[in-house]
Amino acid sequence: MQDKGGEAVIYKADVSVSKEVNNMVEDVMGIFGKIDILVNNAGITDPRFFLDIKEEGWNRMINIHLKGTFNCCGFVVPHMIKMRKEGLKGAYIRLHSYHDEIEFLKGQLETIDKNMEELLKKIDIAEYLLSILGIGIITVAGFLTEGGDLANYSHFKQIQKLAGLNIAENQSRKHKGKAKNSKRGRPELRNLLHKSSLTLVAKNKEFKALYNYFLKRPKNPLKAKQALIAISVKLVRVMFALAKKRENYDPQKVLGEYRMMQINQLAA
Repeated sequence: MQDKGGEAVIYKADVSVSKEVNNMVEDVMGIFGKIDILVNNAGITDPRFFLDIKEEGWNRMINIHLKGTFNCCGFVVPHMIKMRKEGLKGAYIRLHSYHDEIEFLKGQLETIDKNMEELLKKIDIAEYLLSILGIGIITVAGFLTEGGDLANYSHFKQIQKLAGLNIAENQSRKHKGKAKNSKRGRPELRNLLHKSSLTLVAKNKEFKALYNYFLKRPKNPLKAKQALIAISVKLVRVMFALAKKRENYDPQKVLGEYRMMQINQLAA
């Protein structure tokens, strides 16, 4: 390159870290005075089987592929805009790199979904868990991966404890209605149940009604975060029951007559 009159600089930086990207861009601007073309080629993949990839590893791939693209464009584009305003030409951005990165990740996700679907077909209880409206392949696969063989449990509270969802409501006058979980156990399972609960209260009629009841009940109403914890526990209970009884989800049974009476009285 030097023989042809060109010049190059090799710079080591973690594109998922904003400060490192900013320092890199500023140093390059200091050397060359401008940036004409931006190409994002940073990318990593995890060679392990997808069920062995933990949330931390997945987040790292997302950071490199998407956040890395965002950071590089975020610090370079302002310089390009400034150059254009000053009359400099030739500033080109490879915007299709966004498209390439997104298509790459979509392809990986589609492959993972297909692999999980095939594996779940081999687990006889998976179909019962998937019958819950609002619960999909990723949730069931994660639940069975973190919880293991449900035949090893005699009560749903064992899974509740495993997830660190041991709720205690303070009955004192000053802190009445306060609820919290222990945050012990497996954080991946707890986070999975939390995200699933958010989906359920939005898409599942029965869980949404139960969530609203927890928020508005006359005695000991819960705050939004506390109510979601209670929904997570309910989800564990329902999934455990369906697996043990080998039954599909039944909207008429999930809440029970007494709870339905309470919900109806509140709505009246």
